[in-house]
Amino acid sequence: MRDIAELPGITVAAIELLREAGIKTVEQFIDGDVSEICKRIKIAGQYSSRGIDCPSQNLIVAWQMTGREMLERRVREPQREASELPLETIQEAGIDIEALPVARILKAKSVMEATGAPEAEGEGKMKPGFEEREESPASVMGRRRPAGIPEENSPMESTVAPEAEVEMKPGFQVERDASVLVRSGRTQEPFRSLSGLQEAESRRERRNRGVSHPQAGLVRVAAAVTVAATLLGLLAVAGLIVIGIMVFGFGSQIPPRVFLAFLVIPLALILYILLAINARCRVCGQRYFVSKNCRKHERAVRSILGYGFASARDALLFPSFRCMYCGTKIRLRD
Repeated sequence: MRDIAELPGITVAAIELLREAGIKTVEQFIDGDVSEICKRIKIAGQYSSRGIDCPSQNLIVAWQMTGREMLERRVREPQREASELPLETIQEAGIDIEALPVARILKAKSVMEATGAPEAEGEGKMKPGFEEREESPASVMGRRRPAGIPEENSPMESTVAPEAEVEMKPGFQVERDASVLVRSGRTQEPFRSLSGLQEAESRRERRNRGVSHPQAGLVRVAAAVTVAATLLGLLAVAGLIVIGIMVFGFGSQIPPRVFLAFLVIPLALILYILLAINARCRVCGQRYFVSKNCRKHERAVRSILGYGFASARDALLFPSFRCMYCGTKIRLRD
């Protein structure tokens, strides 16, 4: 832990305010929220007798960035490590072994191991107030604080420590979970098996019957005209190809009455223009059976002959179909 006074660029007055606010280390300062730090500094400044002005949020952010850079630079710098020196080197340097506390401890320990003497009085005892005790799980969990939570001496600790200590009491976890659910407006749902979930999902799907259309008959007529026009157009194109091959390839003579059958094509196109384009979706307002060069809905039905033919086919054969633009399920039969 680095003291807050070691932070470069911070003023003495700001150091006093931060210490009165309970922020004594650089780690606490850089991990805290800017608004929370400003609030605590203002409260500390009100009770201060010197009348120190509170720093701005931009200045606090700049100090936090300086603190992070200082800690990162300290981590990157090579640390000095202690190395073991032989006794001859220490004696040649003129250092008295008996004057070093470590030397006295090692000497006393070596003498005890050699002679088997009992330990000195008070050597194996703890200082008053530091009795050895078994750590409880609550105290261990209390040490694991997330980033931004100050230490024990900080005023912000009172909101975290009681919860960590009480959390391990028998039966408290269930009550705590239930109280959290009640405060958040939710209720604890009972356990349901997989079969029950599947039945609920199937019932939900059955209830989603779709949006009813007030002119279901018009939609069915438009779908029938769309399917008929598409199929007649394909048959006409295939017939023209066959007639062309017979006339120009084999020299066959085709009766003129055969060409009268192609009059069905303009009739189907006229019916398509008059009826099919009038069927519109009640949700998005687009035409059901007129396909556009745009992105269709992910639930839209597609076929080899296009989205419009697939929608018309479903509307003609099934009691409901989906709009290819908005994906709404349209119900044609109650």
